[in-house]
Amino acid sequence: MAARYRVAIVGCGGIAHTHADSCRKMPEVEIVGLADVRPEALAEFGKTFEVPAEKHFTDYLTMYDAVRPDIVCVCTRPAQHCAPTVAALQRGIHVLCEKPMALDLEEADAMVAASEKSGAKLAINTQRHTDPVYLYAVKLVKEGCIGELRTLRSECKTYEAGYGMMNIGAHYLDAMRLYAGDAAWVFAHLTNAAGKDITPADIEPGERDTGLTAGKACTMQIGYASGVMGVSEYWVGTATFGFEIVGTRGALAIRGRDASIFMTKGGGGKANDDIAWETVPVPLAEEEKEVVAERRWSTIFMMRALIKGIDENTIPACSGYDGRAVLEQIMATYVSQISGSRAILPLADRRHPLKLWQ
Repeated sequence: MAARYRVAIVGCGGIAHTHADSCRKMPEVEIVGLADVRPEALAEFGKTFEVPAEKHFTDYLTMYDAVRPDIVCVCTRPAQHCAPTVAALQRGIHVLCEKPMALDLEEADAMVAASEKSGAKLAINTQRHTDPVYLYAVKLVKEGCIGELRTLRSECKTYEAGYGMMNIGAHYLDAMRLYAGDAAWVFAHLTNAAGKDITPADIEPGERDTGLTAGKACTMQIGYASGVMGVSEYWVGTATFGFEIVGTRGALAIRGRDASIFMTKGGGGKANDDIAWETVPVPLAEEEKEVVAERRWSTIFMMRALIKGIDENTIPACSGYDGRAVLEQIMATYVSQISGSRAILPLADRRHPLKLWQ
């Protein structure tokens, strides 16, 4: 297959290797440019992925205008997501941006507005939105295999809550929306290292340039407009992480780095009900098998979803709207904790709640 889409990469750090490796495995795309403020990173990255020096740029605006890519992968840290994304969209260049989408809702709104004005597509790289395991679980739920959907629960690994929400939490909050739809409100409890409610003194810069964060542990309760309830938990040092989908006649659990589905039809409300979990085989299309077997968290599925949106002029999977909805839930945890009440969505004030609280 001849390459149909020219891809440029902004930011040549760790996650960019995943994007470039995915592009290298997709005959429909080719890498035509790299941008990074560090010449040494450009040289090393270009050597690894065979992108010649004349396609290396220390300024992404210069790269956009010089190589005129069709798609840009924004692989910088979150603090640098907004500006290169908006600049690309304003030029009519489609964007696949890393998660979390932005540092606050003002930035996210600017990114969405740029996409709407230019017509260029914006997708956010939360891969569970296109992962065949999660999508097959969606199908099972819609078919009624666990009865009426009642509750979703995610537990996120290791990280402190404030940073964890912006990291792995972005993936799980997005995945929960696949099953329950839009959130109507958030009620949260954030505590510091002493186990007390957070105060302005606990606000700190998040790891990996994730902006202002606060809290070592968090329990977030989410009320969805569909009537489904959700809980997302963040505990320091919790090495396991996973996702549970609970219905009136059973439950599904998605566990493990390679994401397997387990199902139980037990637990019907009686204390002595037997609960036995069975592994659910996931049927994969031929083109999915190789991706899942080799590196399931590559960006191949996301890139193909974005290209599908471009080709069909439709909203791509995990669009800017989806990414913004996830970020809004994260911001709502702080609004809820600060106010001591439910935060109603959408949030009227788009500024970062912690910045206002300082």
